[in-house]
Amino acid sequence: MINLPQRSTLGIYRDCLKIVRHISQEPKTIQNLQKHFRMEFEKQRHVTDKAEHEKFREGMMKFCSNYLYYSIKKDYEDNKKFYDTNGLYDRNTPVT
Repeated sequence: MINLPQRSTLGIYRDCLKIVRHISQEPKTIQNLQKHFRMEFEKQRHVTDKAEHEKFREGMMKFCSNYLYYSIKKDYEDNKKFYDTNGLYDRNTPVT
């Protein structure tokens, strides 16, 4: 099992809402994603099984970290394409 940093459920919920703003720039999409996260967290409100609750929290934390990884990777690839197409990228020099 992965050692994830300890976060409160409220903290994870807030992180998910912050990431929504990065996923889309369209207000309707942002609202729909926020509603989706709220419903998912509301479903967990009355869960008493600690193992099931921890599984949900880990899933949400993985979603946040996977999205951030995807976003960083996409930004890196977009920058690389920009430099490739404009002749600014030297293949012998690593991109930092």
